[in-house]
Amino acid sequence: LYYFTMRAAPSVQDLLSLLNVKPETSFETVLGLLSLKAVALAVIPSVLAGIIFIFLSRKIKLLKLNFKLSLIIFVIGLAVTGLYFKYPRGSAIPFDSMSASINLIRSFTDYFKYFLIERQPFKSENLRTQPDDNIVLIVDESMRGDYVSINNKNLGTAEVLENYLNKYPENFYNYGVAISGATCTFMSRICLITGVNNIPDKELRIFSHPTIFDAAKANGYKTILINLQGDFPDLVIRESDLKRIDEVYLNDKDFNFNLGHTDFNGAKYLNKLLSEEKGLFIFIEKSGLHIPYESNYPGDKAENQKFMPKLEKGEWYSVDKRQKVINSYKNGLRYNLNGFFKYLFGENIFDLNNCTVIWTSDHGQSFMEYGQLGSHCSNYFEQSLVPFVLFSNNNWVLENLIKPEDIKCTLSHFNIYPTLEAIITRKLNHKSGEYCSLISESNQEFKTPPLIFLGRGGITSAVPEVPEKIDDNGKVILPVEKYLY
Repeated sequence: LYYFTMRAAPSVQDLLSLLNVKPETSFETVLGLLSLKAVALAVIPSVLAGIIFIFLSRKIKLLKLNFKLSLIIFVIGLAVTGLYFKYPRGSAIPFDSMSASINLIRSFTDYFKYFLIERQPFKSENLRTQPDDNIVLIVDESMRGDYVSINNKNLGTAEVLENYLNKYPENFYNYGVAISGATCTFMSRICLITGVNNIPDKELRIFSHPTIFDAAKANGYKTILINLQGDFPDLVIRESDLKRIDEVYLNDKDFNFNLGHTDFNGAKYLNKLLSEEKGLFIFIEKSGLHIPYESNYPGDKAENQKFMPKLEKGEWYSVDKRQKVINSYKNGLRYNLNGFFKYLFGENIFDLNNCTVIWTSDHGQSFMEYGQLGSHCSNYFEQSLVPFVLFSNNNWVLENLIKPEDIKCTLSHFNIYPTLEAIITRKLNHKSGEYCSLISESNQEFKTPPLIFLGRGGITSAVPEVPEKIDDNGKVILPVEKYLY
């Protein structure tokens, strides 16, 4: 698994660092699979079971056991197997194929009931029929908000987007670093698409609440889903949901998967659509910058080596290489964002037809700040920090948009669904639970929303995390990174 992921064998230094890693910090990493605990729980029992099976098979054949004794052995074996089915080893340990298979079967039987819950249609008064504008939600992958240079001028990781913000201040608005709905792609994507924000979702509304695609389609928009990671359908956005979307692109091969070219080709396709058509609602999930970072940009080229020293492709991550890990991340971030936004907006932003674009990320990243190795999908606050930018050349949106300078608090993913729904329906002062839309009357006070995010656990059961440091205005106090600059 390690070799498949990193494309290189571990060095002596890597193996030594393995011995110094605490078990609790190796969660969801290759180190967790190589730990003594994993060996004790999975490898050894599996080997012993194999030896016993071979021994018994030979004994039964040699002794020519009678029917009664054979039946007793069969019942004992059935009882042991039954206990194994009831208490299989952890599914995160892939050495034990039987455990993994049992867990998959049990997950399917547990989750099957969710597929039977029917998605409700979107209902609203005075639905639109022929919208003449375009709306786009861009969900990036692993883009940490405070590492994007529009939020930190000393970095230089998003020069193209910075130029657009400076050149078109009446069309580009940076809402700073926001809090993601979750630190895992799956859960944050659910929050963005369904708008469900009462977490944990004990009422299972994520399966029944109308999606943002349903809202757009009910108001006359042609709906398009572009998933450059190719991981739909899933537990929540099911096959039945995909059938209600007009055009669905699920495979990254449609956009030439090759070191960021997937995102660049996706941006070119968006630019073409937005320049030629009207009445579109598009949700695009980028390939972005998933770990390992060096596999997601051409780091061997001099123009992509702004931040040094960096990792080599295939080099193992470890705490003592933290500066190199962060520099690789910043190089990859710069390569991806500069190329994507250049191709998306082009030389003239007004070529895009009456268009509104919101850009955020599924989650942020953590960089071994506390000795942990996992970069996301856990409870570390840094993994919840994402960007939040809105572009529009639509007059109605610009006239009713609450500007960043009028918002004193930190925004959340949970503000995006009501904002999109307001733009789709052309209704002001829209709210989703306690979360306000950015489309509102100018005299309405924008209240601080509850700032929460989901770490480990499922969206129907996880206990939300709360950022530790928040000022009196409800603004999150960002961490100061040793290797940020």
